[in-house]
Amino acid sequence: MSRPAPIAGSVAEELAARSREGRFPAASWWIGGPAGVVEEGALGTASPETPFDLASLTKPLCTALLGVLLEQEGALDLDVPVAELLPELAQAPVGRRTLLELGSHRAGLPTAPARLRSRRNTDRDKHDRNR
Repeated sequence: MSRPAPIAGSVAEELAARSREGRFPAASWWIGGPAGVVEEGALGTASPETPFDLASLTKPLCTALLGVLLEQEGALDLDVPVAELLPELAQAPVGRRTLLELGSHRAGLPTAPARLRSRRNTDRDKHDRNR
């Protein structure tokens, strides 16, 4: 499959600029739509086939987008308490929180215990605290 040429102001240019700033050593991306590939590529030590752990990116990239789209269509209310959607959580503290609070990390839930966090996440947390 041939790759499309990078577009001015594209993901490739943005990622390359952030990589030059030292924010990350490598990246790969693929952006597509109904008509096929819009843009794809890799930089640094990555190739288009290099797997990356999306981990915490799933929520902002997928779940948040779908939640907002469903709310715009009137199919979901982000301000409704979770217990209204999942009655089995009615007695749990999280049941009083809204989807918006959960999705924006404002629900007051504790962070994962250190034993459940990977070494990489622990190192990132230390880095973030020192910024």
